[in-house]
Amino acid sequence: MNILNMPDYASHYEFVVVREIDNDLWFWGAYADGFKAEQVALEIGGLIVHNVRIQGYQP
Repeated sequence: MNILNMPDYASHYEFVVVREIDNDLWFWGAYADGFKAEQVALEIGGLIVHNVRIQGYQP
């Protein structure tokens, strides 16, 4: 899965919020807390990508 404009630090978080624009996924934010990620996704009409290899945040 390719997420456009995703910074390197975001791969250290369990939840990544994205917006779909013209069939592309664009990075919005990265979160260790699933509830916060859900709140943000609802606010922007986005989606949550769950990184199952990480729980919370891992440096």
